[in-house]
Amino acid sequence: MALVVIGVLVVRSLGGGLLDGPGTPRGDQSPDPCASATTSSSPAAPSTGDRVRSGALSYPRLPAPFDAPIDDTRTPFGHDVQSQQALVERSPDGQTTWVAWALIARLLAGDGFYGPEQGAGVIADCVVALFYNDHEINRTDVRREALTVDGHEAYLIESHLTFDIPGIKAKGETMIVVVVDVGTNGEAGLFYGTIPDNAPQFLPPIRAALADLQVG
Repeated sequence: MALVVIGVLVVRSLGGGLLDGPGTPRGDQSPDPCASATTSSSPAAPSTGDRVRSGALSYPRLPAPFDAPIDDTRTPFGHDVQSQQALVERSPDGQTTWVAWALIARLLAGDGFYGPEQGAGVIADCVVALFYNDHEINRTDVRREALTVDGHEAYLIESHLTFDIPGIKAKGETMIVVVVDVGTNGEAGLFYGTIPDNAPQFLPPIRAALADLQVG
């Protein structure tokens, strides 16, 4: 089954780069599905026009203050990643930035995705584990349900994350992940992100983009 993951993300950055260290310590020794997460080794050409596209999935381009779409090769399981960012805050020492981020990408069936619900769960778990370095992240799922996106089977996970990052005023954010079966054998897609609690103005445009997702 081909999938597309959709979501909304806040980019975390330390020392000028995305947090990419180990996730929250685990209390067990069970296998970590994120340990084998692959990423694209070659950048994709930035999307142009009024829609941001990766594979079969697209969303309407977000207006300023979101930046123009750029490629990103750091997303777990993501290929041909496109993202848009809007700066929310910067730490007093200038080393940590926090931004609202919308992201879209292709997923490949060989990476281990077998359906919308399972795919959404893996992506949500790995983003929390890999994108916050060694900071403790508390996650509460507020919505999990099957839905339809542009006539295609999909699954939504919406969560609220809480944390305490030195130098950053935001103490929580909304994370939305949707996985869509795009009907393409052996290929899926990803659109992921979060919106910080201290920048609620970015939630409506991202929700509007999700409501206007298109497959094909």
